Amino acid sequence: DASRPMRGEPLLPAGRLREPLSAMSRANVVVFTRTEVVPGAPEAIEKLSHFPVFAATTRLLGFRRHGGGMQLESATGISAGPFFAFCGIGNPEAFFGDLETWGLAICGRAVFADHHRYTEQDVLRIKKAGTDGGAKAFITTEKDAMNLSGLKFEGVPLFTAVIDMAVSPEADFLNVLDRLLARKMGAAA
Repeated sequence: DASRPMRGEPLLPAGRLREPLSAMSRANVVVFTRTEVVPGAPEAIEKLSHFPVFAATTRLLGFRRHGGGMQLESATGISAGPFFAFCGIGNPEAFFGDLETWGLAICGRAVFADHHRYTEQDVLRIKKAGTDGGAKAFITTEKDAMNLSGLKFEGVPLFTAVIDMAVSPEADFLNVLDRLLARKMGAAA
């Protein structure tokens, strides 16, 4: 995540790193995400030449009504806002910033721990905070929608932001992956 520098970051459980930065020497490929929000990130990434390095940007595919099938709607198609946003992800501020970038009026927010499994009490608190703050609808991530595990958001619309990542340049990235996989498959034979 290019928007969250790793220098000085401790290892889990105190920090975000699963391994020390020195472990990057074992990497075959490095992908920096969220480069669209960090000025100069693509240029800085191009200077790294120890291994293939790519930039990835987050893009909105659309919004899906929770419990309403797979149909995607645009930001203008769900203009039921203002919205109360909630999530339990590693970088919640990035999600909230993305929502505003995508044109949604956010009137409140709630942050839960990463990978949070929601309870009925959580849903009641979220709905109360949202309605008290003037929300006409609620919005969350796909990951959080899965972690609602069948809980109902009755009486108020809940939308899921459906996002994707674009790696650039895509053809080069796919070629590198193909070469690495072919090498691994050859070593396994």
